[in-house]
Amino acid sequence: MHQFDRPVWEPLVALFGEDLAGWFMWMCEIELEDQSPLHSYKHSATRSYLYLTEDGRAFVYQSDESYEEIPVGRAVFLAHAGWERLLPPPPRLCA
Repeated sequence: MHQFDRPVWEPLVALFGEDLAGWFMWMCEIELEDQSPLHSYKHSATRSYLYLTEDGRAFVYQSDESYEEIPVGRAVFLAHAGWERLLPPPPRLCA
């Protein structure tokens, strides 16, 4: 981990815009092997993580304490996986 004190929202806002970025919490900044800062965001509903660099690359956490670069669309999908199960069921209109 690199720092926990100064949230960096720009990579997330650049990807989603301010309204959708509001669904995430900034957790920390991690330093990659190439010294690029990697920002960890946690979705407030799915509790899944999204990892973005300041130049817009996306990563996924590997179990061996490393991060692997993945397509941004895949990272967005993983961060929202299970979203549909979190919604309340529609009300029953007929008994």
